Amino acid sequence: MEVNEILRDYVGDLLAVENNCFEAIKRQNGDANFARYSDVLLLLKQIETTVKTQLSWLDDYSNSTGGGAKTEIKKAAASLAGAISGVYGKMMREDAVSRSLRDDYVTLTLIAVNCSMFHTAALALNETSVAEVALKHMNEIVPLVVELGRIIPSVVTRELAEENKIVDTSAWVAAAEKTREVWRNAACERNPDLHPMN
Repeated sequence: MEVNEILRDYVGDLLAVENNCFEAIKRQNGDANFARYSDVLLLLKQIETTVKTQLSWLDDYSNSTGGGAKTEIKKAAASLAGAISGVYGKMMREDAVSRSLRDDYVTLTLIAVNCSMFHTAALALNETSVAEVALKHMNEIVPLVVELGRIIPSVVTRELAEENKIVDTSAWVAAAEKTREVWRNAACERNPDLHPMN
């Protein structure tokens, strides 16, 4: 199997996931429910722009190596159908904004993992320039995942407040910090050198 053919498999996975993500985010950006939260809308526009740019590169790469975006998406859809439909099938129905953002979080994480796999494969095949682009894409996606993780507790609190179901509207601050703490501690346990006391 040629190098280009091997890498096109990874590109196909990314095209499939990012294409579904892009279409869903576009729908959210045009949804009045999301427009109620200006910070959410700002983040969604950033995600849409980022994913659109990455899709353009992936499409160009696929075409330049003898593939084609539609072909690669179709091939990848079979293996990723469960993951994608499980997330975005839910988004076709009316749902709380926080739950839709949760689904965005899952999908962006899936994109990040696929970027990591693409980066690894490119390095293993000595395709340094391709590996650098895959790493760049991952560096663009991960901060968006982090920001979604920060903003979701705030949206949950605001939704509950709008329904007069809670007393403490500032609870999201503690929730967001505890969430960050859990991830930070897990990273430090895996790699003690990352611990702030070291």
